[in-house]
Amino acid sequence: PQAKTCDILEACDRVRDTTLVDLGVRLEDRPDGKAVWKLDNPAVLRAEQAERAHIAAQAAIKKLEGQIDRKAKEAEKLAGLAALPAVEVAFADKYSQWNSTSGGFTHSQEGVALDAKAVDKMRKEVEKARKAREPLVKKLAEDPDYLQTLQREVETLRAQLRSLAVE
Repeated sequence: PQAKTCDILEACDRVRDTTLVDLGVRLEDRPDGKAVWKLDNPAVLRAEQAERAHIAAQAAIKKLEGQIDRKAKEAEKLAGLAALPAVEVAFADKYSQWNSTSGGFTHSQEGVALDAKAVDKMRKEVEKARKAREPLVKKLAEDPDYLQTLQREVETLRAQLRSLAVE
């Protein structure tokens, strides 16, 4: 039953969009649910149909461009975060002796133990660096191939856009 309904609806669409247009019959729907048939010039009907198709294509292109822009920006941002060195490497020029238990450095670059004030400053810097990397860490925890997947999505959307621009 479902397949037959779809076939009937597709046939109705073909009649409305092709046959009636070629015959110069305009079909207008009214708010009360009834339809009105009017005779018109087939060339005018085809031009209106082409204009509606053009507007729909432009809307689809704009939507795809927006999706590409958003995903490309996200990919660029995450690629930039992926290029950042690990926190313990990023601060190697300021601190030494990383303590993996506390998640921080214990000594300055000169080898001097950090006092309480310097430890607080170091912790703030390390926390800020971790927060900057957090979006990437979360995405990669969900999907280790997220960056590649995102790049493929961008390329797929660009291919769709090229195919729409050609038509």
